[in-house]
Amino acid sequence: LATLAVPAASFAAQGPAQIAGTVGDPAWARRVPGIVACGTMSSLGGLLGTIALSWSAGAHSGLMSMCENGICAATGAMLI
Repeated sequence: LATLAVPAASFAAQGPAQIAGTVGDPAWARRVPGIVACGTMSSLGGLLGTIALSWSAGAHSGLMSMCENGICAATGAMLI
């Protein structure tokens, strides 16, 4: 939840002129789909890793799931 709230609060604190200048920039607008796709992949990787870790808690070690979660988070961060 904090990963959504903090950037949203930071965005809301900017002035309307600064937001319009950033959003209206064609170079920035071309990058938005890639940024959204990388953020989505990173979020889904973290979610799937957390689900796998919770499922493995009873019968197996969670080590493999933790490694997978770390790899997904690092890969998503590198793509962003």
